[in-house]
Amino acid sequence: MRRLLWLTLALLWPPALDAAPEVSLTPFVEGLEDPVYLTHDGSPRLYAVEQAGRVRVVERGRVLPTAFLDIRPRVASGGEMGLLSIAFHPDYAANGRFFVNYTARKEGQLRTIIAEYRRDQAEPRRADPQERVLLEIVQPFDNHNGG
Repeated sequence: MRRLLWLTLALLWPPALDAAPEVSLTPFVEGLEDPVYLTHDGSPRLYAVEQAGRVRVVERGRVLPTAFLDIRPRVASGGEMGLLSIAFHPDYAANGRFFVNYTARKEGQLRTIIAEYRRDQAEPRRADPQERVLLEIVQPFDNHNGG
């Protein structure tokens, strides 16, 4: 198996480093503060996670003025801490459920929180702020708490 892997790598490896293609980056949206993650809910709408504790909606290349979710008072952010990720339920279109991973300080301890939220019934571009904590993990350090 190891020989097969090396043979495959040798066949796929570019012949020379100077033949590598040029790479360039083009910004596609402005107006986000410390974005750490970008995803979608199965629709053309994009969701940008901001480290301080907001999830912003991006539609047609523009950040909507109102945040989808704003939990900044709950989030301990900075360095490797903050609101780090969002995941939409596979049936989000029908049930409106999604999950977030963030760091918080509770009772003097840093904790990783995994929580469930739901889309607001009246305004689908907003989340209901009611949180259901699914998992809490005490963290001994301010770093390596990624989600």
